[in-house]
Amino acid sequence: MDSPPSLPPLNSLPPVNWDALDALVLDFARSDRLVVPPHADAADATCPSPPSSPSSCTTTATSSVPSSSSSSSSSYRSRLLILRARRALEAGDVDAALALLRAHAPAALADHRLLFHLHKQRFVELVRRGTEADRKAALDCLRTALAPCALDAYPEAYEEFKHIMLVLIYEKDDQFSPVVNEWSIKRRFELAGLLSSILRAHLRAYDPILSMTLRYLISIHKVYCMREGISSPISDLTERLLFEDRDPPVVPQECSLEAPPFDEVDVQALAHAVELTRQGAVDSLKFTKGDLYQAFQNELCRRKLDLTLLDKLVHEYCIYRGIVEGGSRILPGISELKCSQNNNSNNETVSECEMANNQNGDCSTSDISRDDSWSRRLRRVRSSTSEQQRRKRWRGRVDDLDYACEALLDANKHDSSSPALDMDEDNVVDQQDLVANSNTPNTRNMDDQKYEVVLEMQDLTRKGMASKVVEKISTIDPEFFPQNPILLFQLKQVEFLKLVAFGDHVAALKVASTHLGPLAANNQALLKPLKETLVTLIKPNEDVLNGVSLPVLASSLQVAMSRSLGIKEPQLMKIVRAAIHTHTEWFKLQMCKDRFEHFLKIDSLKEVDPPVGSCSMSKGHTDECGNGSSQITTCSSGKVPDEGSSPQVSSEPACDENAILKVMFSGKRVGIIGLGRIGLAVAKRVEAFSCPVSYYQRRKLAAYPNYTYRPTAVELAASSDVLVVACSLNEQSRRIVSREVMEALGPSGVLVNVGRGAHVDEPELVAALADGRLGGAGLDVFEDEPDVPEALVALDNVVLAPHVGSGTHETRRAMADLVLGNLEAHVLKKPLLTPVV
Repeated sequence: MDSPPSLPPLNSLPPVNWDALDALVLDFARSDRLVVPPHADAADATCPSPPSSPSSCTTTATSSVPSSSSSSSSSYRSRLLILRARRALEAGDVDAALALLRAHAPAALADHRLLFHLHKQRFVELVRRGTEADRKAALDCLRTALAPCALDAYPEAYEEFKHIMLVLIYEKDDQFSPVVNEWSIKRRFELAGLLSSILRAHLRAYDPILSMTLRYLISIHKVYCMREGISSPISDLTERLLFEDRDPPVVPQECSLEAPPFDEVDVQALAHAVELTRQGAVDSLKFTKGDLYQAFQNELCRRKLDLTLLDKLVHEYCIYRGIVEGGSRILPGISELKCSQNNNSNNETVSECEMANNQNGDCSTSDISRDDSWSRRLRRVRSSTSEQQRRKRWRGRVDDLDYACEALLDANKHDSSSPALDMDEDNVVDQQDLVANSNTPNTRNMDDQKYEVVLEMQDLTRKGMASKVVEKISTIDPEFFPQNPILLFQLKQVEFLKLVAFGDHVAALKVASTHLGPLAANNQALLKPLKETLVTLIKPNEDVLNGVSLPVLASSLQVAMSRSLGIKEPQLMKIVRAAIHTHTEWFKLQMCKDRFEHFLKIDSLKEVDPPVGSCSMSKGHTDECGNGSSQITTCSSGKVPDEGSSPQVSSEPACDENAILKVMFSGKRVGIIGLGRIGLAVAKRVEAFSCPVSYYQRRKLAAYPNYTYRPTAVELAASSDVLVVACSLNEQSRRIVSREVMEALGPSGVLVNVGRGAHVDEPELVAALADGRLGGAGLDVFEDEPDVPEALVALDNVVLAPHVGSGTHETRRAMADLVLGNLEAHVLKKPLLTPVV
């Protein structure tokens, strides 16, 4: 039986902006107090602020999308409170949970439904204990707390109150009693989850953006793989990281009343983003009074993550990227993560992992000799430890809440003005730091030296010190650049451009003739980048380095060197790379833009400038780098084996009918160029599908305030999922759908032209559809009718019609009647029905 098709190999997927992921990871580590900054940066310890990636810091968020990273650190205290209250309920200690709420979140107890549930569980726990004193306390709870709450909670509460009293006469071990569910320990966990959801929403104690982004991406990844029938190379990790169950939803107190008129687009966006029913999405919006992004965060945080596993993945990533100290010392549990995927492999693979585990758990093997001469070369290249001293120290999660939260509560006794928990980051971890430091070895082993050299080369590349990087790497491993010629070309390109920028054209030409020329002679794909590089000789010096993306090159070099030295790529990198790819493919199928992409920084993760010289390289030659930053996009519906195997050619079409049938038009943003008779007819019809309508024409129409006016066609396209051309043709509207408009519409956008063929720049349309810069097109008209470009006919993302948009019996009869009416009016000397002015 054939195995199901899988995603493309991980190292062939489109690149990810690792700097943006660094920022999210560091925000997560700071927000959850997992790292201790260097002593030289002590101010950062008490005032942690989430970083911003280079790609995202220049992005201006719209007013409708709130900032997603500013609240992560400030919610740490509230999240600790929620965690402690949750654990108290799970242990059956309802009194402790109530004490925490009264002290630090009294507003939550104003919800009589929650209070009723808490007292009901308290009553059951008191009876469960079985002592005479506890039974008396249970009866007192009935009279003084549970009965009054039952009258105010909700209509069915009093019946539940009478029912819960049955626990007084039925034993907890009686599996046939009418209160067997009330006795169940599972009720504790359900109530703990409900309390967490309510407190999280009341206190806005949302998890750091990284954990919410991973929840969102992994859930989309699972749905995409399931619906497309393909296997995932990261399924072992994602199944363990994201649980299927969720905390119970928060239900608004006015749930029995009619919901306010929320925007149907928001309702559908929330329902599809977090897999809710429509009513569930309405209830969630009702609880937040229509705040879509707050409701989105509430629903995302209901999904349960394995926090211990996430901490290990983040720690491994931080070591790999040089964010924290650590070298290659394996983390507890990471070796199991790396080897667990090979449980069904042959004995040779298992033996490999067992051997690697004996060597600090690295499941990879190095091609580099470990002899003394290599070791001496490595040590000779190492620079000073100043970079190491600037790294943060990993301290791990303060998981012992008895220690962490008691410190918080004691601190608050001296600060009555603090309405919530507070703590000094450094005070909490002094004891743990002492333990961690006592286990830190004084000398680094060979694997640690490898980490340091790779990170040093990455840092030098970021600074543009390309010649020094080439010299040092060649000293360490003379075979590295012969195996990675494109990386050598890119580094020498940087060296060339720097020399040109400083005006030393003679030295630049020497670099070109000595290195760039021979490399391009052996690789035809490098000839075009070489020509473009030489053109910089005639540019102004200050413009030479514009567009050079050193961070991307540095990340590519790091991945390639790490593989060469036997350093395994972090599992978090693999998860993000695969999940980002399936996110892109999923929204291509949906043919719409992701409403929450910017909020979760997913757009920043996708914003990758091409490394130097890579924009013109072919797919095959880009693969030669083996650096994980290839610019290849492979159709996920093809049958491609797992990483490390040879690609197979699929006989299945890249796009099938099922993929088209999954696209939902409801809620799509429709832009109309020309709000005349036809444009208005289109607008009225799409309104029935809850589609928001925008339009562009020469002037704004006051008669249609419910439609949004855009001042340019480019702005209209940027705010639309579907762009309809329905204007008349004149000199101003000729080729109004230009390359800029198509790029603004984007790879998930659809162009519909029912106007005239000349409205669209047809050659640019063909190129955009073929390149994937435009998602699709529906065309009823063409520039040179009846001739249709063969390139359009060959594409599978277009629908073509031979100018028969009005081809119905009813329309043709109406057209004939109009002609006869005009003739009759002319003969009778009456005003024409449709005069030509």
